[in-house]
Amino acid sequence: MKIIVFCTVFLLPFTSFSSQYLCIAELSTGYMYDTSLQEWKRVQFNVEGSKYVISPSDQTEYAYEVKQFNSERPDWFCKKNISEFGFLKCTGLLDSKFKFNNDNRRFMMTSSFGYVEVLPDMNKLTDDSTDTPNMEIGACSPF
Repeated sequence: MKIIVFCTVFLLPFTSFSSQYLCIAELSTGYMYDTSLQEWKRVQFNVEGSKYVISPSDQTEYAYEVKQFNSERPDWFCKKNISEFGFLKCTGLLDSKFKFNNDNRRFMMTSSFGYVEVLPDMNKLTDDSTDTPNMEIGACSPF
């Protein structure tokens, strides 16, 4: 009986946090500048092949990392572990975000690079040369 209580109280809360997750995008939307109309338009992006792996990080300064499926290089790093509320918040290059909810297993990825984060010699400060800000959502499964 003591073993069951010990496992329930001390080990069970951590078992769901130590897994890897495979996340598959379901929808992606954003904005693209239409040069012929000279205005921004809402667009849907193709999510085929948009898969990510959340896993504990090998780097000691991070709790987790997120990689595109079949990639060796992480795109997002998560400084903190999954919170008591089930949230994991990760930051990538140029402030892109990857957020995960361990309770409902949903994720959201956002990128504003090239629209808000404009770098010298990479993007001009004009609408027709900026990148497309986007948001991707989907679901994750432990594996």
